[in-house]
Parts: sequence; structure tokens; C-alpha cells
Amino acid sequence: MKFGGSSVGDAQRIKNLAGLVNPNENTIVVLSAMSGMTDRLNDISGYARDGKYSLCVTRLIETAEYFKNTAINLFDDNDELNSAWQFITGSFDKLIDLVEKPWSQRSEYKLVSSGELITCQLAFRYFRSIGWDCGYLCATDYMTGDQYEPDYSATSKKLIELMANSENHNLYFTEGFICRNNENEVSNLGRGGSDFSATIIGSLLGASVIEIWSDRDGLLNNDPRFVSNTFPVENLTYREAEELAYFGAKILHPNSIEPAKRTGIPILLKNTFNPNAKGTLVYTDAMADEYKAVAAKDWVTAIKVHSGRMMNSYGFVNKIFEVFDKYRTPIDVITTSEVSVSITIDNIRYKDEIINELNRLGQTETFENQVIICVVGNFDTNTGEKLSSIFGSLGEIPVKMISFGSSRTNLTFITDSEYKSRILNILNQTLFHKKPCLAQNRF
Repeated sequence: MKFGGSSVGDAQRIKNLAGLVNPNENTIVVLSAMSGMTDRLNDISGYARDGKYSLCVTRLIETAEYFKNTAINLFDDNDELNSAWQFITGSFDKLIDLVEKPWSQRSEYKLVSSGELITCQLAFRYFRSIGWDCGYLCATDYMTGDQYEPDYSATSKKLIELMANSENHNLYFTEGFICRNNENEVSNLGRGGSDFSATIIGSLLGASVIEIWSDRDGLLNNDPRFVSNTFPVENLTYREAEELAYFGAKILHPNSIEPAKRTGIPILLKNTFNPNAKGTLVYTDAMADEYKAVAAKDWVTAIKVHSGRMMNSYGFVNKIFEVFDKYRTPIDVITTSEVSVSITIDNIRYKDEIINELNRLGQTETFENQVIICVVGNFDTNTGEKLSSIFGSLGEIPVKMISFGSSRTNLTFITDSEYKSRILNILNQTLFHKKPCLAQNRF
């Protein structure tokens, strides 16, 4: 069971976990940092990088007081409270020493990971204080790898040994997000990595189900920030969930699906604040509905490379990929024709360098402030009718690129970001509420 930051946002929410976790079942509870804590610690890391050490110390002292006030509201027993305070004080003394030294990526990882470490310790100590038979597994003692490639073999060996050498508990608490890299330094699995931690652990231990608890009733069919009448999707295949997570559905980290898919373990998405809601179940044989959901990915840059020289030649696309590989820039969507290749990226750190090298291969055009719209569902049947319904509803909205996935589960297209809200509303009515809706309509 993984609980996100909103689920452990204050002392009362930590206490509320007692109504969701069964201490008599074999369960590992994976916790994120308290809501907003990672952002706060990232800000402090930025101050340290800029040499603003006095501001760092001030913010760290304020953060320590925040955790101490949480402890006051958690523990009724003075001994437990004093023990928690000592742990918090000791942790922040080390962080203050850290920010007063030359700053590095390694320092940042240590600082940011403290949010998960302290939150998990408070939750574990609270449940132990009320008589629950539970254990604690420190993620830095077993989770190995990084956000691009977790080391399953090393993690499995360390985790099993750690559990074997601990007292026999049905329930364990551990941190998400945190790991150690191959140099044995504290690192992390990337933003939203607690989902990744949970599915890695679940897959290695052969869990019956991996539950991801957040503040939503499941994965929604559309973005509720722009569309009013959304609803939870009851079931998704792993591939459908991967597409939606990558292209904008925020409830599930994109990398987190692969570990569960490797072992065929279902992922259940549930709402901490509405536990009776059915949620969304991600598994192999999910029902193939006509349309499942729509997602959108913002702040995308589209790059088109045109060259008559590629006519009837080979190796051209490979040369383009080599440019992006050189600058460690992932590609989101790609479309090709006989004389051109169109690509989208969301990391523009090396955009100018990439464009300069691509200009040696052909003429380039760049379109910034684009949005990727992804429609996920079953495109195996009536494909022409479905494509006509989708694009016919868009009217005169300009589309820069179209990509139809080989899996037949997703259709993506790219357009200017200014049309995002309009398109999401059009598709919501056209696909899910079966109301014809032309792009000229106003919302």
C-alpha cells in the first residue's frame, strides 16, 4: 500500500491510516513525504546552490518546527513525543551541517530525501505507540538503482535479507522515492517515485495487489481542472495506463507500471478520503472499452526535420536519434514521411544544441508551446469511424502531428497549447457523453 503526500499531510491524516491498513494482513506501507514537503526541501536546495546559507538555515529551522508540531498532535505519551523530537532535532542538525558545506547533487539528494525519512519515522512511531505490531524498513538499506534503471536483483536480495533479520511482523513501514545508486550514495527514483518504489517492492515480494492511495477516486477519464463532468475509469490494461500516465494523467508515475506488468500484479488506485469509491484497477485483462480516457501533456516543443536528401536513403532517422541520444533528451512522439521527420520533446535544456546539429541533416522548423493530446481506448474495430469522430469534432483546430500507436490502444496528436481546454471539453462530450460537439462551440 502506497500513500501519497496528501494522505499523510498532517497528524490527523496519519492517524486516519488506521482505518485503511489491516495490521493482521501481510502488508508493506510505502509513504511519500508530507504534502508540500518535497517542494519546500527543493526550494531550500536551491538556496544552498545559490550560496544563501543563512536563508537555508532559517527555512530548515521552520521545517523542523513543522515536523515537531506534527509530532505534538500525534503522540499522547510524553516519552514517545520526546523520542520523536530528538529524532527530528538530530535529523535537522545534520541537514544544517550539510547546507553549510559546498553544495553538490549528492547534497541535494540527501536533503530532499529527508522529507520521506522523517514522515515515515513519525508514522511508524505513531502506530507502534498505539500498540500495533509493526516494523520499519529503511529504503536506503535495500532500494538500489535510479529513476532510469532500478536494480531488481540487488534490491530483492537486500530487502529479503533485511526482512529475514528483523522481527517477524505482518506490517512494515518504509519510504518511497529514496534509493541508493550504484556508487552506494543516497539518490532517488525521480519525482513521483514513491509509486515506483511501491510497485518495485510489490513485484519483488509477489504481492497479491499493489494499492496506490491518493486524493482522487481513481484515474479520471479527463482532466478535472479543465473539464467539469469527469468520472473514474473502472479498469485499464497496463499498456493503457502507461500511455495515460506518460501523457499527463498525474495519479500514477509512468515508470511505476513496468514492475507490476513484469509480474502480472494488479495495481488498484484508491482515494484516501473516499475509500468506499471503487477506484481504478490496472491489470492484464482489463475490459476493452471503446474509449477509456483522454490525457494532455503541456509545454512540449515540436521539431520538424525536412531533407530531400533522405529520399530512398537509409540511416537518416538513426542519425536524428543519435543527436537526441548525445544530449540525453527523450523523444515523446515521432512521425515520419518520405522526406521529413517530426519529433516532440519536453526537455528543452539542450534545444539550441540539438537544432544546430539537426540543421546539418536538413531544414528544421520548431514549434514551441505545444500540447500532446492522447486518446486511449480500443482502436482495433471501427478504426476509421473512430478517427473520423475524433478529428471531425475538432473542426478548424490546427493539428501539427498525428501518431497512431502500433498497440492500437492510443491515438496522439499535437497542437498549440492555447487549444488544450477547448479540445479536452470537445472530446469529453464527443467520446464519453455521446454528444456531437463542434470546435466552433464555446465553453
